[in-house]
Amino acid sequence: ETARIIIGEQSEEVSLLYRAVDAAGNEIETLPREKTAKEGFLVTTDKLVQLVNKPAQTPIGRGIIAVSVLFVLTILVIFAMLGRIFLKSTFLKVRS
Repeated sequence: ETARIIIGEQSEEVSLLYRAVDAAGNEIETLPREKTAKEGFLVTTDKLVQLVNKPAQTPIGRGIIAVSVLFVLTILVIFAMLGRIFLKSTFLKVRS
């Protein structure tokens, strides 16, 4: 038998804890921070809430992260090139 759990939309992370008992009386219960307990998930269709809380799990968030990484790498390359040019010009002035 499959149990169906419906969680209403939330704007913050929620945790799912459950307790199940079979016909023979065997019982399983999850406790906070157990591996069987699902924690830190969002129940929302609001894209802004998803982007703010879990940016790496949204297409827009991944795009922003990728563009940011490329921007930082570009800045580092520019500074490396400028430093090399500066050192080269300084070295040529010293030799002259």
